[in-house]
Amino acid sequence: MVSGHFEQARQILRNFANFQQTDAQSRLYGRIPNRITNEDIIYNTADGTWWFIRALYQYYLMTGDRDFLKAMFPHIRLAIEGAIKKRTDGNGFLTHGDAETWMDAVGAQGAWSPRGNRAVEIQALWYTALQIGARCAGILNIDQDKAIRWLQLAGKVRRNFNRFFWDSTRACLYDHLKADGTADSALRPNQIFAITVPDLDGILPLLSAERQRMVSKTVTENLTTANGVLSLWFKDANFHPYHHYLPYYVPDAAYHNGLIWAWLAGPVLSAQLKFNQIYPADTLFLNEARQILRKDAIGNYAELLEPLPRKGRHTLQVSGAISQAWSLAEFIRNFYQDVVGYRPLAYKNQIEFRPHLSEDVPEIRCRLPYKSGFLDVHLEKTKVGCKIDIHSNLSNEQIGGKAYFEDDSLPVSIFLPDSGTNFVYEYISTDTTADSIKILQRWKLAKVDSSIQFPVIHALPFTLLRPGDVYFPLGHNGPTVLYARDALKDDRGANGKYVYPLNKAFAEGIADLKSVTVYDNGNSWGFRIDLQNLVNPNWHPEYGFQLTYLAIAIHDPNLDGKRSTQIQHLANFKLPPSRAFNRVIYIGGGLELRDAQDKRIALYIPTDRQHPLGFVAYRQIRFQIPKKFLPGLNPKTRITVLAGLQDDHGGSGLGDFRAVLPVPDQWHGGGAAGGNAPAVYDVLMAN
Repeated sequence: MVSGHFEQARQILRNFANFQQTDAQSRLYGRIPNRITNEDIIYNTADGTWWFIRALYQYYLMTGDRDFLKAMFPHIRLAIEGAIKKRTDGNGFLTHGDAETWMDAVGAQGAWSPRGNRAVEIQALWYTALQIGARCAGILNIDQDKAIRWLQLAGKVRRNFNRFFWDSTRACLYDHLKADGTADSALRPNQIFAITVPDLDGILPLLSAERQRMVSKTVTENLTTANGVLSLWFKDANFHPYHHYLPYYVPDAAYHNGLIWAWLAGPVLSAQLKFNQIYPADTLFLNEARQILRKDAIGNYAELLEPLPRKGRHTLQVSGAISQAWSLAEFIRNFYQDVVGYRPLAYKNQIEFRPHLSEDVPEIRCRLPYKSGFLDVHLEKTKVGCKIDIHSNLSNEQIGGKAYFEDDSLPVSIFLPDSGTNFVYEYISTDTTADSIKILQRWKLAKVDSSIQFPVIHALPFTLLRPGDVYFPLGHNGPTVLYARDALKDDRGANGKYVYPLNKAFAEGIADLKSVTVYDNGNSWGFRIDLQNLVNPNWHPEYGFQLTYLAIAIHDPNLDGKRSTQIQHLANFKLPPSRAFNRVIYIGGGLELRDAQDKRIALYIPTDRQHPLGFVAYRQIRFQIPKKFLPGLNPKTRITVLAGLQDDHGGSGLGDFRAVLPVPDQWHGGGAAGGNAPAVYDVLMAN
């Protein structure tokens, strides 16, 4: 919208509104979907509905299109009323699941960045939406009773937000409140939205000006580097400095736990300039421009940037999507709204300017949208202040407004009576603060300390196996310790009805076990699993195979401790008591050894093609386990092998058992009797 594409904005808003959840029995009642595909309408985000309402209100402010606002108001009403009925707590806060914020990465154990059940930015969006709903009702002169109730609830949210979310020790906001009411103290950038989300014409702020300043300063000095905003403070034990960094962790573990997200520069830069912090904002904005002009897809802006250079490199590595719409959208918005400082308020025939020029960006000439036309603007930093020249190209359109300058609390009135007219004003600064004092008043940008021994790499609570520990090449078998066969073509699940997914990559027989063999290879046990079929679609050729997933449950008589019958990694499978185990090996995009309490003992993830686990030509999965992990394995050891299909959740690494549904689709097998069915196709029992 900042670039004037109002018709496209209206179409997008209308299209999403058409898919609003209208089932009054659903927990998601009133939500706007975040994704729509040919097969599904997906409502798994707690923030999308409120970003939708905020965008709709911005559209009205920028266009004055009252008819469209009236047509969309029922969707605003339904969203707010649905949330009040289904998803609010006693404090007026909006509740949600662990992975229903924008930090939504999920693995076998749940959300990688769990933020349930009341995240800071969700409350800022909710508070703003309540005010927008009331304001729109007033504009349209409808639902005044609801408008009063919404404003009362907004007031309640504001009071409780300042009570429960404010961290007085660090002068910032907690990231979220947990379901038990305790505050999560992880230092994340999401708190910045408490400043920027309500920053709209006619909307009251959520925080006092002083608290806004403190939050902005904390986020700038702890989370904002010269190249972008960290998703987690670099001194947090869960900080991940790199994205794809196997074997230490899978990419999704790092996704929202340290990486620089380009789009976050948008709200942070807006907050910095709100407090006239030109230096950090200018540094950030210009480095963003360099990334857009020089890195990868030129003219586009990537999703992620790693906060530290890799070993042997001097530049930061781009990761994630090479071209990410919201990254570029926020950069463009910053240019229009924060650097040029332009905000059209067409609904009342006014414009606002709050320009922020710098020594690096001393002059801007641009064309700005206003209703169905445009304004030509020239901004220039002078030796004594700033000059602004606005030329109107709109016939029969009188435009008023205000211009605000950095160190002056009194705005200058703007008036453009018609097309062809100009408004020219040269502002002369009266600020007499010495340059040395100004430097001291600058907020400093964060710098990630590369000397830190990050715990996720240097303090692993398990053994990281090396290729030499695990790789078991063909023709290197020691004496056979144990061997067991299984019937063929019995890969149909416990009910005998399982079928493979429709996608041809899932070839028949890839979960059909033939045999298991254990060899004595000296200091290690060699495991060989033969299958009816094995495939390698080359999505991750370093594994040597893919789409087959195994669990090998072992009862080692030399190991004391608890035994279990429950297979994890989304297997939904329980062994009979006679097959209880104290160790279990999971095989997918790697190898993992766990104990009966599901505690990881050892992990191996292949990172090159020279040390795979799978040998497709021989339909074998082969690996070694050092004997110290299974000291009592012998010919009579009870071993149970379970085979299913692998699901790495679109990332990489070990993965989990892939769910089986009643009806197969492209990525899920079928034949299950109902939900949460066992994901195991075949079972082989030795001893």
